Amino acid sequence: LILSDILVETKNAYIDLKRPLQEAAQSKSGPSPRRAFEALLDGDAKILSQVINDFESVVFARHSGLAGIKDTLLSSGAFFASMSGSGSAMFGLFEGPSFDRAKDAIRSRSADTTIVPFGFFL
Repeated sequence: LILSDILVETKNAYIDLKRPLQEAAQSKSGPSPRRAFEALLDGDAKILSQVINDFESVVFARHSGLAGIKDTLLSSGAFFASMSGSGSAMFGLFEGPSFDRAKDAIRSRSADTTIVPFGFFL
């Protein structure tokens, strides 16, 4: 979990998205939540790569630093990375030692971030 000093106002994110709230099952931007969860359990990176946080496009347009954090996570070995909700926390999913590379890369990119490692094992 990457916490930056960038403040994203949820109200503005919704305004910029220009879309009303909808049920998760109605999302048109990737696999269903159930399929995404199954892909996570199965380690199916192909399906996970189709999971999209609709807020990323509008938030990244205002805060390119967050897009840079996501790019750094992916280029450092995360098999999935995304913004949490409407921002500004970012997270990446890793296997093995690539997490250490990502921590170093993010710290060298921005000193104004907090990295909170967490994990679960199946």
